[in-house]
Amino acid sequence: MATLAPPGNVKAKFVTSNTNSEQLATALRPWRRRLALQQALSWTGRGIISGLILACLLLLVSRLTPWVTAPRWAIGIGIACSLFAFSAAIWYRPSLARAARRVDARLSLHDRMSTAWEMRKETAPLYGLQREDALKQLSQHVPSTAISVRPRRSSLVTSGIVVVALTLLVLLPNPMTAVLQQQAAFQVRIAKQIVANEHLRTSLAHMTNTSAQQRAQIDQILRDLETKLQNAHNETEAQQAIAEAQARLNQLRDPQANNQAQAHANASSSLESSSNASLSAVGQALATNDSKRLSNALQNLASQVSHMTPA
Repeated sequence: MATLAPPGNVKAKFVTSNTNSEQLATALRPWRRRLALQQALSWTGRGIISGLILACLLLLVSRLTPWVTAPRWAIGIGIACSLFAFSAAIWYRPSLARAARRVDARLSLHDRMSTAWEMRKETAPLYGLQREDALKQLSQHVPSTAISVRPRRSSLVTSGIVVVALTLLVLLPNPMTAVLQQQAAFQVRIAKQIVANEHLRTSLAHMTNTSAQQRAQIDQILRDLETKLQNAHNETEAQQAIAEAQARLNQLRDPQANNQAQAHANASSSLESSSNASLSAVGQALATNDSKRLSNALQNLASQVSHMTPA
């Protein structure tokens, strides 16, 4: 005839199992905190080293090409890498199950803790004995002694090298500084020229000695000049834009100037192609607008004419 187990025994087994489970969690929590601290320090240290390496690369690039915002980017990336590594370490901090597996590996407990944690809700006596054995083995170790939070020697050496490299990149003179200063001075001159153009356009509206059509044309020339100055990358482009604007203003003031310039160019071209050396020299002087050379060429031509005999 079958007999039923006394209800008191079942209750005792359940209480014992629950007690062992709570003891197991309580015993693992200090190890979990220690592992989380080790992970946070390790990951944050690696993030700092990575950020410093990237900062060194950015500062190195700034020595090869003008880059005025490179120091800001270097600081930003260094801070971002450190914060990202610290946040990842906190987000992925070990759970109790993972802590049990890492404790087994570190203390060579042969999966005692991980097995005990997985079977923490089992009520069979065998599992209870297994949990008691795991707790007994774990009690022989201390988290602060078994898990070191000191950085590795390789990390310290790497950090030292990176810090020295970063210090040299910051303290040594940057050859691109002179280029950046020239660019800054160029931008200041461009800004002053644009302000002068704006003032000229404002004054143009109050001029009464010119027609409205001429004022509109001059205003458009000044607007085009401002656009070209804003897009200029160097002094040559800026000077070319100013020269073009001046030529357009001169043409607007003297409509015949363009025809005269064209006639001047045609004359110089015809003289340059002459077989007579003196005439060719005059044409070349006209083409280059060299007054001294033109004077000498005309003197030579006059001398040549004076020695000619009538046919």
